[in-house]
Amino acid sequence: MSHPWMIIFTAFVASSCLALFLSLLLPGSADERMAIRLKESLTDQGASTTQTKYTQARILGFKQVLPTLSAPLIPENRNEQIVLQTRLVQAGMYAPNAMKLFLGAKMLLVMGLTLIGLIVWGLGWVDPAVAFLTSAVGGILGLIIPSFWLDSRKKSRQIGMRRALPDGLDMLIICLEGGSSLLSSLQRVTVEIRDAHPLLANEWDLTMRATELGQRPGDALKQCAARFDLEELRRLASVVVESERYGTSIGKSLRLMAQSLRFQRQQRAEELARFAEVKMLFPTVLFILPCVFVVILFPAVILMGHMFHAVNAR
Repeated sequence: MSHPWMIIFTAFVASSCLALFLSLLLPGSADERMAIRLKESLTDQGASTTQTKYTQARILGFKQVLPTLSAPLIPENRNEQIVLQTRLVQAGMYAPNAMKLFLGAKMLLVMGLTLIGLIVWGLGWVDPAVAFLTSAVGGILGLIIPSFWLDSRKKSRQIGMRRALPDGLDMLIICLEGGSSLLSSLQRVTVEIRDAHPLLANEWDLTMRATELGQRPGDALKQCAARFDLEELRRLASVVVESERYGTSIGKSLRLMAQSLRFQRQQRAEELARFAEVKMLFPTVLFILPCVFVVILFPAVILMGHMFHAVNAR
């Protein structure tokens, strides 16, 4: 077997071992957890299935191993820790030990990708220089990929919130104009919009809990805006704060804001539609047009070949 194929085979084996190790630590999939909850709901409340215990053991092992691995990567500077914690919160990781879990997963990824180069070098399949380069590239990728994942997760959360916010504000305005207070309106909208926009419902549910602990609605919405780093949520928080401070009507301000957000959402949809035309150009030119040319021109090429063959025969 040639060296490139041996490298590919070794990388596949090492990746499979790493995936198997992670599967023993990570909690079950969404379908598995749903099946467990459904089975528990159909049985007695005190009953504890073997599958549930196994899943809990996997979660416990996951939470114990990753914080231990994260020790070398934890920043010593307090400001760097705050910046990293802020990025994790904006990516939707609200757990108190989210930083340790994230850094532990990063260290595990670095170790797994670096191990590939050490394996191929230990088995003598490649030169030491190639093995060292593979380990170095794998370690660098293990450090970089989680950061890109955080940025991607933050961006997707912002896109989801931008899509959901106009609908949530419309329902909130209806409740406010019906005579409900801001807190009761938020509670009602959280219940009604959960199926359509679960992200917005969960965040406003956290806002309601913050107000139950003694915070003002404006301050709680400011924290919600900080969790997303989103200008639209900051505007919503400022509207609520001004209403609390000066006693102005919040319904009219929210209606103007909802109209502006709907217009911006429509503009983004039109912009994405224009980009879709450009994106479709490349697969059309590379894959569709060549097939069309083959279907149209191939019979003509065959006919011309027969004609030239007949002329040469004469």
